Amino acid sequence: MQATSVGSVLANGVAAILFAVLDPIEICEYGWRYPFLGGGLTALLVCVVRCAGGLKTKTETARASGAEPPKPRKNFCTILGSNLGIILRIVLVCRPL
Repeated sequence: MQATSVGSVLANGVAAILFAVLDPIEICEYGWRYPFLGGGLTALLVCVVRCAGGLKTKTETARASGAEPPKPRKNFCTILGSNLGIILRIVLVCRPL
C-alpha cells in the first residue's frame, strides 16, 4: 500500500471521528484545528525521539555497515535550537484570535 493511500485512509478516519463527535458549528469554529494539533504533536514526538538517539541517521547506519557515510549536514536539534526565537515569534503572531 502506498503512503498516499494510507494518508488518505487516516485523514478520512480522523474526519469521520470529528464529524461524529462535534457539531458542524463546532467543527467550523475550532474542530478543524485538531488534526493540525495531532500532526504537530506527532512531529514533536519524532523530534524528541530522534534527538534522544532513538532513530539512527543515514550517517550512523552507513558507519555501522562500513560504507562511505553521506556528506554531513547540520543536526535538526541544532537548527531548531538556533532558530527557536524565530519559531516562537511566528507561532505567537499566528495564534488564533
